Amino acid sequence: MVTALIAVWCTLLAVAPPRRPLVLGVVAYLCGWVVSELPFAAFCYVLVSTLLAPAGQRDLAACLAAVTTAGLVLIAWRGLRAGPAVNRALDEGLGTGWRSGLDPSLAVGLRSRLPWARIVFAPFFYRRRDVERIANISYGDAGRKNLLDLYRHRDQPPGGPILVHLHGGALFMGKKNREARPLLYRLASQGWVCISANYRLRPAAQFPDYLIDVKKVIAWAREHARAHGADPALVFVAGSSSGAQLAALAAFTPNDPAYQPGFERADTSVSAAICLQGYYGQPGDQSPSTPLAYRGTDAPPFFVAHGDRDSVAPAATARLFATRLRAASSNPVVYAELPGGQHGFDRFHSLRFDRVVEGVEGFAAWVRSRQPARRLLTPAVVGPQDAQGVYGEEAPPLPLGGRRPGQPVERPAAVVALGLGQMVQVRLDRRLVEQLAGQRIGLGREVQRRVHLTRCLRVERHQVPLDDQRADPAEHLPGLVPVRHVLQEPEHAEHVVRAQVAYLGEPAPHRLGRAVQPRVADAARV
Repeated sequence: MVTALIAVWCTLLAVAPPRRPLVLGVVAYLCGWVVSELPFAAFCYVLVSTLLAPAGQRDLAACLAAVTTAGLVLIAWRGLRAGPAVNRALDEGLGTGWRSGLDPSLAVGLRSRLPWARIVFAPFFYRRRDVERIANISYGDAGRKNLLDLYRHRDQPPGGPILVHLHGGALFMGKKNREARPLLYRLASQGWVCISANYRLRPAAQFPDYLIDVKKVIAWAREHARAHGADPALVFVAGSSSGAQLAALAAFTPNDPAYQPGFERADTSVSAAICLQGYYGQPGDQSPSTPLAYRGTDAPPFFVAHGDRDSVAPAATARLFATRLRAASSNPVVYAELPGGQHGFDRFHSLRFDRVVEGVEGFAAWVRSRQPARRLLTPAVVGPQDAQGVYGEEAPPLPLGGRRPGQPVERPAAVVALGLGQMVQVRLDRRLVEQLAGQRIGLGREVQRRVHLTRCLRVERHQVPLDDQRADPAEHLPGLVPVRHVLQEPEHAEHVVRAQVAYLGEPAPHRLGRAVQPRVADAARV
């Protein structure tokens, strides 16, 4: 009977949590947030407790179970409405045709179905076989408060983006392996390098100590990106609750020396910010520790998700933050208000949070699709001596392969990022290879690998600005130039550099493993 009463109480607080005063709001959160995200598990609990009730109390237990079940059905229905809410937010923030503008290789990796098995039967199971977690890496000198966990794909495909996630806890509690783990493991399985970090907390630390720690994490991520197969040019910062507050502050203060003592020259800018159930301050608060105090004129793209039943950080504040930022920033702001969402909705696999994960993936794909040229040029570390060793032999010219963003590749071609010594990063068009070779290359949805080129590389060099995505490289191409000539010119970083790889009938130069080489060779031979 006691268990039935507890279930009824928690369900009622999940359905209609009081928001004022704050003490009652916190109590409602602590009692109802698990039920609001796991109605299926709560139903199993109610069913078992009813069946185990003493014979004399079974009728009353059945009545309480019926009331609880009705509330759980309402909670599940609200959870299902999260998908349409996130889709509307993406359409409103990015434009109704945002999907058509995605890079095809990124669009193909977007998830369209909920992982029902995990949601219903294993909401607490986050780990994936293809993801490894490296725990407790030090990034600063504050002991346990300056440790981070790194999640990456076991194959370490090169060129993946970086996600830095910051935990919540009102800046005086919390730890790095608590929130958003379904998001971290999902992105890592797609080739991302995800970081979840501790930072100094109150009362031992005060503002801006925790923001300085966040900047240190971003700087560390960029410095060690290539060692883990990541692209240092693509860093996303995310956070939950007070972690979202810090993520927003980091996005608003890129490379600010006031918050980078001792590492003023480190690049702490971010490509986008992702804020989940965040605290953004109060209207009129001009403290530099609250995101609402910043205009956000130069802010990167933002993705903001908040539950409309949040009794700890009211949705009205998040709505105000998104509205002000949308009015001031030239970059898009996606604001998703989740029906029935309570604080802490990112702890488990759930109907609600897995839809938010899909929204984050779509938002990130949109951001990445708008930065292709910058990814190509980061950073060029090949010296002329390396280029001479690789490209010492002249080879016949190759056909031009310039194309507009979004257009399909018409011949076996690769976009090459100069770097990593004699190893260069290559991205093959996945649909083209499948069409020509007749089967998929088993390297993940985004087919990226390093190859050692021995011959037949030429560079198309043209005067197209990095931010001009409309120009056709072939229209500006003065001619084919050996790579070593481009590398010897200091201004080469000011131009978009594209290259093609052709197969000349010799053994395939792609170091992709024996199972993959024949497929790539067949594609290149056509």
